[in-house]
Amino acid sequence: MTYSIKHEGFFAEVNGVKLHYIRAGEATKEPILLVHGWPETHEAWSTLAPYLADHDLIIPDLRGLGQSSIPREGYDKKTIAEDLVQLVRDHLKLPAVYVVGHDWGGVVAFYVAVKLAEKCLGMAMLDVTVPGSPSVNFSQSGKRWHHNFNQSKGLAETLIAGNERAYFQWFFDNFTHNHTAMKKIDTERYIESYSKPERWKASLEYYRSIPIDLENAQAQLREPKLTCPVLGLGGNEAFGRKNEPVISLTDFAYDVQGGVIDNCGHWLPEEQPEKIAEWLDTFFAYCRLKRSS
Repeated sequence: MTYSIKHEGFFAEVNGVKLHYIRAGEATKEPILLVHGWPETHEAWSTLAPYLADHDLIIPDLRGLGQSSIPREGYDKKTIAEDLVQLVRDHLKLPAVYVVGHDWGGVVAFYVAVKLAEKCLGMAMLDVTVPGSPSVNFSQSGKRWHHNFNQSKGLAETLIAGNERAYFQWFFDNFTHNHTAMKKIDTERYIESYSKPERWKASLEYYRSIPIDLENAQAQLREPKLTCPVLGLGGNEAFGRKNEPVISLTDFAYDVQGGVIDNCGHWLPEEQPEKIAEWLDTFFAYCRLKRSS
């Protein structure tokens, strides 16, 4: 997958990690930080990006994934959020940003919003919930079986070795509802990237850090709720989370809105980019109106 809009790739040393990121869109316009999930890279946003091209788009590869460096530790989502905070605040010197994340990227986006506080213009979380949210079971009582499987140290590596393509393709096949749209996505690029042993191991650390994520959520529940506007969206079919993102966000934020995307499974940015762009445009307009009132 490639971006159909003008873009350029960069690297930044932040928080002890060498992050690869794409800059696209209009650099003079409101910035949006787009955060991918598993098992994808920054290219997860290539379908949605043209609809958001009138913004300044910052699209990183998360630590350990894509073209970013592979640290041995620090895969809890709060630490990964610090990578991105340092990218936009310290490296790019942006005064404030919107943050949009999908899958694990949505959890990272949540903690970016926590860390940026008033410098977060608004945060959107796509088809994921915050691990540790008291109102929603993150693993859906075992329906998302890979959460536990990927935490099985040694076993996951052994069983998937040589079968990476079948393993990752299962998620693109079964977590998808709008197969017509997903057929246009070159998932082979993700499979090739994640099949590299060091990348596969790093991706497993996202799941093996869930116990830390749960501790971080418990600590966050004792803090004041987020005051910036937040948006939660879930797919209505396949493994889509329906209204769970909205329910989860109400545990952590005051100003929560969102809904369910029809004809869509888990891969919201790829399956329904036009609908997601419409939701985001409306949300950003609301955020601007709230700031001006």
